[in-house]
Amino acid sequence: MAIIHLLHFDLFSGSFPNFPHGLAYIIGALRTDKHEVTFSHLMQPSDYEYAAKLISSVKPDIIGLSFPTTQKQHVRHFLDNFDLQARLLIAGGSHARLVKERIFEDFPAIDGVCIGEGEMPFRELCDRIDKGKEYIDVEGFSFRTDSGIINNPITPVSDLDLLPMPDYSLFDYNRMVIESGGYFQMILSRGCPFDCSYCCNHIFQEVFRDKNKYVRFPSPQRAIEMIKKNLLLSPYPKTKIIAFLDDVFICNSRWLSQFSGLYKKEINIPYMCYARIEYVNREVLGYLKESGCSAIELGIESGNEWLRRHILNRRHSNETMEKAFAMIKEHKIKIGVFTMMGIPFETDSMQKDTIKLCMRLRPDFGLVSFFFPFPGTKIFQICSQYGLMLDNLEKRLSGYYAGPSLKEIFNSHEKTIRNHQELQLFFYLRMVFGRYHLPAFFEKAAIFILMPVRKPIFFFLNKSTKNIRMLKLIAALRRLAFSDLAHRG
Repeated sequence: MAIIHLLHFDLFSGSFPNFPHGLAYIIGALRTDKHEVTFSHLMQPSDYEYAAKLISSVKPDIIGLSFPTTQKQHVRHFLDNFDLQARLLIAGGSHARLVKERIFEDFPAIDGVCIGEGEMPFRELCDRIDKGKEYIDVEGFSFRTDSGIINNPITPVSDLDLLPMPDYSLFDYNRMVIESGGYFQMILSRGCPFDCSYCCNHIFQEVFRDKNKYVRFPSPQRAIEMIKKNLLLSPYPKTKIIAFLDDVFICNSRWLSQFSGLYKKEINIPYMCYARIEYVNREVLGYLKESGCSAIELGIESGNEWLRRHILNRRHSNETMEKAFAMIKEHKIKIGVFTMMGIPFETDSMQKDTIKLCMRLRPDFGLVSFFFPFPGTKIFQICSQYGLMLDNLEKRLSGYYAGPSLKEIFNSHEKTIRNHQELQLFFYLRMVFGRYHLPAFFEKAAIFILMPVRKPIFFFLNKSTKNIRMLKLIAALRRLAFSDLAHRG
């Protein structure tokens, strides 16, 4: 039996605690083989010492570190200030998959990198460690050796039904559900068929010879089993709604039709899901509505069509979005949106296009993040080519809500932040005003009144996201605003 301690870095991200779904799958795989697994979720600096003490007590064979690009500074701080004793220190997560063996340059203490989907490679690695066998040729990993870096091939998971069930039992799930506003989050499928320039998916799918096989769903029956297993881990009285965070939950209408029937029969809890404008149609919306879908979240990103098409590689028009929104509202399904500010080549006028489009669409809720360039993506290459990124970017930002990531070439940070705050204020107002179906006039009037005094409001909110206790207050407001999502329309 091998002993593994997993660390997930989630400090000062500007949002609610991050659910590390990839680690849940790895934990489930390792426990299937009877390996001993412990876990630390680093959400605030005080968690560092607790995690180090836990590692010292369990004496793991392998320490696994999972983190996105925005958490690099916190990973470095932890490795520099705590003596972690283990046979192997392995990096994984989205950043590791993006930069692969280059991670060894940034983190001299790291021995290996999981560069593919981790369940099967980790099982093989732990089995070899347990049996005292050589491990540097395990597929899905790169290893640092005395003679150089060893890059092993990657074999993607083709059939999700063959994977062990994900295991969320090591997470402080009650706390995470409460602080996120009552959402029990899950991911069932993998991959995305689109090629957005700012997204990691076009990097991850490079390991697939047949790109058409990158998007994978478990069978509908298996998906229902996964939901049941995780809902039954322990009673979650605070859970009001399940949130499926699959990149494109509705892209396979045949799968969705079968899943929807089973879900209504065997689960029957209101849920929300991610979607793409391209897949919104009356057939799909019928499946969603019948099975209890309360809300759909869609990526608008930018309201400027030129920017969205030529820089972000999202090709649908504003008119297409308006038709899709009207169709969704006909089915009495709530709508959430994702937007960004600070995109390469984005001017003040383009940012205002995003605000104007959102005010026309009137979603029920939304989020606006600051653009962040992920290493290896097409838009990262554009930012590098034109020298757009801030110096020492990784030391300035810990999350997508912290601030602009680009230099003040096409728009000032002051204006970008102002536009960001105006749009976020609009989304806050929609969460409240939308419940009472008030005319758009009231939202515009409220924004006109609140914008001159916005600074203390956002100072409080920004400070709150750096304090776990204060997040509970914001979560209470979210639960109040979103409470009707837990009921069928």
